[in-house]
Amino acid sequence: MAESILLRFLKGGLIDVNGDDAKLDKIGAAAGELASELRKSPSKAVAYVLAAVDPEVDAGDPVIVEALDALSKHWVTYVNTFSGTPVAVARAIILEGLVQAATDTPSIGAAFVALARNAFSVSMPSADTAVWADVIMEIEKDVDARAEAEWAVPSSISAPVADLKVPNPAPLTVTADPADVDHLKAGFHAAAGPQYVDPQQGQTLASNGNPHWAHQSPPHWAGEFGARMGCRCCRGP
Repeated sequence: MAESILLRFLKGGLIDVNGDDAKLDKIGAAAGELASELRKSPSKAVAYVLAAVDPEVDAGDPVIVEALDALSKHWVTYVNTFSGTPVAVARAIILEGLVQAATDTPSIGAAFVALARNAFSVSMPSADTAVWADVIMEIEKDVDARAEAEWAVPSSISAPVADLKVPNPAPLTVTADPADVDHLKAGFHAAAGPQYVDPQQGQTLASNGNPHWAHQSPPHWAGEFGARMGCRCCRGP
């Protein structure tokens, strides 16, 4: 980010260090501590964002207290500089810490954008609204760029040529046993009706099978015919 959050707050009159650059450096050192803490525990980004984005956040909020504790390590006498608890300074420290951590920790950047955009949309406008809007858009660009780099589908993918070896098919050998023609004829005669004429002898012989003729009793004949044609003896041995 071209310009630090602290400088944006300073230029917007949101924090006042009476023109003392050393004091601004101390505030920046406190923000650096919070950034380091966030990198160690990215899940803390949720509490940090919700505290920093709220202009009405309570001075006793744990995250505000944590930010001021970090500030006291570098600026012991800060309490004598501000009238009351410098909540605005604490929020600036937290936001600066979030921005620093988000630049090199993708999970913090993603959490920041998701939380800040939703929380900011329902929070009351304040003097730092413009700063927040710019920060959200800037971090969102970085998050989108990372997502596109990680998830974009390449235009082409090189893959090794597949080495497929198709085995030679084994030749099929089909054999069929000869049919017993005389047996089949006897079965067909038995299915067709009670008698048949032997074409060689010219005699009418009993089939010993279907007792019905088709023209006399079609339903009964059909039943016998179907049963006998479907039995094993009619298909051959």
